[in-house]
Amino acid sequence: MSLQKQLNKITQIGFMHILAIKNKLKMKNTTTMTATRISKTKAVELINNSKGRRFTVTFTKKNGTLRTMNGSRKNQTSLGNITMTVTNRGYRTVNPNTITELKINRNTYIVK
Repeated sequence: MSLQKQLNKITQIGFMHILAIKNKLKMKNTTTMTATRISKTKAVELINNSKGRRFTVTFTKKNGTLRTMNGSRKNQTSLGNITMTVTNRGYRTVNPNTITELKINRNTYIVK
């Protein structure tokens, strides 16, 4: 076997090995996520007990579109809305009745 053929074979084996490792890593990342269903009151309870830690909330805006925000809880208004501190964006208010998903403490929750 010539030197060029040997080099081509080694390159091909190395490339296939890299692809196999890349596919293993992709599979490892996708199999770790499972979501638990919780009620809206449980979601509000988790947010209120977050102790300033950051969380991600997905909710339906007044115009019907979905919005996802990362931030920490500032306070809860007298109407029950949650005020969040969003990095570089100031304060944003979330209506707890429109929350559809909550990611907090490395857990993902589907809010029903």
